[in-house]
Amino acid sequence: MGKLTQKERVASLVIDICILLVICLIAFDSIYPPIGDKGFWFYTALLSVLVGSKLVTPFYVKPADAISYAVPSFVALMLVNNWKNWNGEVKIAFVFVVALSLIVLISALLSIILNNWKDEKLQEISNKTRLFLEAFGRPQVIYTPIIVFAMYTYHKNAPNELILITIALILTVTISLGDIVLITYKRLLKNTKVAKNILSVAEVVAYQQPHIVLLRQAIDEKLPLKKFVYIKD
Repeated sequence: MGKLTQKERVASLVIDICILLVICLIAFDSIYPPIGDKGFWFYTALLSVLVGSKLVTPFYVKPADAISYAVPSFVALMLVNNWKNWNGEVKIAFVFVVALSLIVLISALLSIILNNWKDEKLQEISNKTRLFLEAFGRPQVIYTPIIVFAMYTYHKNAPNELILITIALILTVTISLGDIVLITYKRLLKNTKVAKNILSVAEVVAYQQPHIVLLRQAIDEKLPLKKFVYIKD
C-alpha cells in the first residue's frame, strides 16, 4: 500500500493507540487496562508490538533489534510466572511463548558472534540466522503469541474482554487502521492535486501506423516546453 515517512508512522501509532484506548474504555470502563494480569496483554505485549513495528524496526530486523524484543518479552513472562497454580493447557502455552523468546534471543546472539569470525562457513551460518530473525525476530511474531497467551490465561472467563481484545489486535496489529487511514488520505490528496493540474489541450482524431496518434489541439495557447502530456486512448 506504500511506505509511510517517520512522521506519518508516528501519526499512525497515535491513531492505533487511540483505537486501543476506546476499546479499553468499552471493555474495562477505563481508557487504559488495569495494572496486573488483566493489563498484561496491553502494557507488555501490544504496546511493544506497535512501538516496535512503527518506529524501531518498520522495515527490517537486525540481530541487535531481535535481542531488544526477546529479552523484555522473556523477563515479562518470568514476572507473571505462576506455574504452580496453572493447569496443563496454560503451562503448555507458557512454555511455547517462553521458548519462542529464547529461540530468537539465542539466534540473535549466535548471528552476532559468528559474524565476527573470519571463517566463511560460520559467516554463512550467521547470514542464515539473520534471515531467520528477519522473519521471526519481528515484534509482531514475538509478542502476538504472548497476547494470545494472556487472553487465554487471564480473560477466558470474560467473553466480552476476549472479543474486544481480539478486535484491538486485528485493528492495530493485523491490518493497522492507522496505516490505512494515512495511506488513504495520501492517495486522496495526491489524486486531488493531480486532478487540479490536468487541462484538456487536445483530442485524438486518428490512429495511424506505425504507432502514430494524430491529435487536434483544442486550445489556442502554445504548450510550454518539457510539459507532460497524457493521452487517454
